[in-house]
Formats: sequence, C-alpha cells, structure tokens
Amino acid sequence: MLLSPTRRTAWLDPELRCDDWDTSEAVRGATGIHAHLVPEHWEAAESEYVSWLTRPSRRSRDRRRSPPIVTGIVERFGRYVLGAEGWRAEWVIVRKLRAPTPEIAEALALAYPDVEIIHGNRQGC
Repeated sequence: MLLSPTRRTAWLDPELRCDDWDTSEAVRGATGIHAHLVPEHWEAAESEYVSWLTRPSRRSRDRRRSPPIVTGIVERFGRYVLGAEGWRAEWVIVRKLRAPTPEIAEALALAYPDVEIIHGNRQGC
C-alpha cells in the first residue's frame, strides 16, 4: 500500500479524493492532494523531494532505515490549484509508479493492477 510521506494518507487503490476541498486553503497549501510538476524523464529523475524524504531526521536517530520511496505520475480531476513547482487537486488517479526494487515492483503490480509499474528498464510488471 502506498502511504503519503507528509500527510500519512493511505492510498488503498489508485484513486484518492480530498473530501474537504477548500480553494482558499488549497492556495495556501493546506488542503488537497499535492503533486510536483512532472520532470523530463521522470522515471530516472531523483527529485529534491525524494532527497528530502530520505535524509536523516531527528526522529530517525534510532538507526532505523528510511522506508523505500515510490514515485509516480498522477492525473488530476475536479478542482485544482496550480503553483510554480506543482499543484494541489481535489481528486487524483495514479497512472504510473516507479518502484525502487523488483520486490516492491511485484507487490505494487498486485496491489494496483491497473497502474503501469516501472523498475529500472522494465515496464509493465
């Protein structure tokens, strides 16, 4: 199961909706489903966000490993707010996921059968 790294929201299936959409709150970044704009060659790109998520924090000083990071492409629907680096939307559907390991790619393919899974140079796990 996918889990939002900042809000801890579980993605039980490829679709996620924001039940409490408020455009003024979305403009301030406080509501909605957040996504970065898609970088060129996203499958190979390591975003600043991934680097930020994997750096050690005060809480991780107990030597626990960082959880694996899965990145992907989502399509937005409904209302949204566009920003300079990304957007916040009322409703999104996952279209593609990039897995860090073959084992995670296989697990994602089972959990999200309608989503294209990418690992290394392999697509469509």
